[in-house]
Amino acid sequence: MSKPPNPTQSSGTPWRIRQWAVLLICQWLAGSAAAQWLESEPSNQQHPQQDPTFNLASLLVDGAQLHPTLINHPPDTIKNLPAGIDFSINPQLSSDPKVVNATARGGSQGRLAGTDMQAALYARYTDGVSDIGFYGLTAANASVADQREQALREIWAHNNRLDRTHVYRRGLVLLVVWIWSPGELPPAWQAVNDWVAQQMSVGH
Repeated sequence: MSKPPNPTQSSGTPWRIRQWAVLLICQWLAGSAAAQWLESEPSNQQHPQQDPTFNLASLLVDGAQLHPTLINHPPDTIKNLPAGIDFSINPQLSSDPKVVNATARGGSQGRLAGTDMQAALYARYTDGVSDIGFYGLTAANASVADQREQALREIWAHNNRLDRTHVYRRGLVLLVVWIWSPGELPPAWQAVNDWVAQQMSVGH
């Protein structure tokens, strides 16, 4: 009686090698299908950084639009002003390199210049006791915005914990919102941050 053929001794490619080849092909096909599914699956996360169309003009408002107690701070009574800004206009939006650089310095405790920043927003409001202000910048590109955002968050980390300064970002726009107050924080402070947070959110 003849013995059944041994699969490993059959002609052509050995049986075990063929088996492994088939397995690898199946794994490759499964991986390709999974990758296509992941690419077609919509993201469930929306980050403000993903909105390059947003600009500083959306943040150019008068104090009364932020809270009934706020007015635009009279320029002639503002002290400790960043050099290079024409404070006869408050608030102001400008692409003048001098204004951009002054705003960048003011918004970083003097540590960062306006390099790779294309526009700036300066605003200062008061309720007669406390001052609230904006330092806004538009970065040249997303990479620059990433670096500037990280630097600003590090610079203002202590004030952020004290609820005296907050850093916001949407697209290429970065905004530092600060307050000087001799006592308790006024209701306008929370209202301003709520308004800014809404403006800086995707889908607004």
